[in-house]
Amino acid sequence: MLCPTERFGVLEVKSEDLIDFPKGLPGFPELTRYFLVPVAENPVFTWLQAVDDPAVAFLLTNPFLFFPGYEVRVSPAEEELLGAKSPEDVAVYVILRVPAGGGTRDITANLLAPVLIHQRQRRGCQVVMEGAHYRIREPLFGEKGGRSGADSQP
Repeated sequence: MLCPTERFGVLEVKSEDLIDFPKGLPGFPELTRYFLVPVAENPVFTWLQAVDDPAVAFLLTNPFLFFPGYEVRVSPAEEELLGAKSPEDVAVYVILRVPAGGGTRDITANLLAPVLIHQRQRRGCQVVMEGAHYRIREPLFGEKGGRSGADSQP
């Protein structure tokens, strides 16, 4: 299928590459179909692009690359929604915020609400971890982030 996007132009997307988010994402409940667009110049980052709205795309990364002690708590209902039988079935991402005009040190990660994708079933959800000590805007680089900005710019 051809999928128009604001950031990447029109992309050819195979139906097997679509990811179903049955409940959408917080703030976007009506958008349930997405696909991943890797950042070619830096594979640490990837985009989660909505199929049904060309303007909606979220920059993602694997949080364990930057925050090695990061822990994700998933409720039984979320496990059932994903259909995951083991943690190895699920890819964990966090949404990044890159402020306009900001530098690398201004990039933050939403550690409180990771995005989980069952890799084989192509089903996803965003988990809001109630009561967790994580922040919505945790610096990706610098003192709290796990890596320096020198080699990991998006």
